[in-house]
Amino acid sequence: MFIKHIKEVEEMREDIKQRVIYLIDEWSIKEEVNEDDDLYNDLGFDDLDFMEFVIELEKEFGIYLPDEGIYDMNTPKEFIDFIFKELEE
Repeated sequence: MFIKHIKEVEEMREDIKQRVIYLIDEWSIKEEVNEDDDLYNDLGFDDLDFMEFVIELEKEFGIYLPDEGIYDMNTPKEFIDFIFKELEE
């Protein structure tokens, strides 16, 4: 039972990761996006790209990303972890 739960959690995180990376690809200047890439420095985002990305994430996952927290997130991994926590609750 416990192992089944771990597998479900891993699958959920992987699904979130794939969906986040897919959305990032719309704005990225880099061919292959990694979880630890910086949205601005590595992927070529500007402020407008960032805001459009956040809006798309909110639509995609049906969650609200609070303004005071999103500006501290700079990598896909940080967004994936935040979304994972939100959806897990």
